[in-house]
Amino acid sequence: GFGGGIVLGLLGALPGDSMGDPEFQFDWVLTFPNSQADEDLRQRIDVVRALKAAGLVLLACMSSDHQEIHVYVRAPLERLEQEAEVSQMRKSLLDDGGLAPFSVAKRHHFAGVLGHNTLFTASERQRLIHRIVTSSHRANGAWLKPDELVASGQLLSLRPLHDKAALPPLLGRAQRLALTSLAAMPFGELRDYFGEGVGFYAVWLSNLVEMLLPVAAFGAVIDVARVFL
Repeated sequence: GFGGGIVLGLLGALPGDSMGDPEFQFDWVLTFPNSQADEDLRQRIDVVRALKAAGLVLLACMSSDHQEIHVYVRAPLERLEQEAEVSQMRKSLLDDGGLAPFSVAKRHHFAGVLGHNTLFTASERQRLIHRIVTSSHRANGAWLKPDELVASGQLLSLRPLHDKAALPPLLGRAQRLALTSLAAMPFGELRDYFGEGVGFYAVWLSNLVEMLLPVAAFGAVIDVARVFL
């Protein structure tokens, strides 16, 4: 079956201690029903081959109840850089220099850790990998159509994954600052991790709270005065 030798051979192996390394952070997971029907097996193997051919790295495992098969997906740095350049993805420059289309030749001008997958933020990696998954073969993509696969029942879901190394400290710092200094909230990091929509929402909510604080204080004074007057 899908969890056996045929497909695991297609997926390949990772170093034994790699799962805790940010370099091997998986960014998406495809969930398949663990059907042993010949047609379903063929479809799953076709999906895996298409993802591998597009330059993605996969890891498969079965759920504890053996009802589902999870295929975790990540992209090597070189593949991410290639897709970012082809798609002209706008990326933050160093020293708050704004945004510019990513260029491999000028990678040293962009924010992130050179030579490491963290050159790209979690949301950037997820956008790039999703583009690789859905792009045509001519564009060096896997040319998968997740919505159609889900509608047909061949795929249960395609979901982005949290970065377990980056998320807890980020949320912890945001929660502490929310109680002490809204202006010092890590809005840029929230944007980089969750995407622009969440980043804008966090800034808007912070400004809203700051504007309402004087009103809330005035209301509290009025309520106290009503009790004693």
